[in-house]
Amino acid sequence: MRAIRCVLAWLLLATLLGGCGTIHKLPDMSDLDRKNAVDEVGSAGADLTPSGRGVTDNAKMVSEVAARLQAAV
Repeated sequence: MRAIRCVLAWLLLATLLGGCGTIHKLPDMSDLDRKNAVDEVGSAGADLTPSGRGVTDNAKMVSEVAARLQAAV
């Protein structure tokens, strides 16, 4: 019982100390920088390609992964 209290006390202390820290302020961005960032992020999705697997293959893969996870747990 004492060990549980000790562990809980340490967890509480770690949680409270975890909230203490430096607050970082991001640098100001110009409108041009912001527009360039939005364009860059938007164009990144164009490079993504689908897996090439069909719906049934994806469902089978998910089932197999779920079975392995259940076995491990």
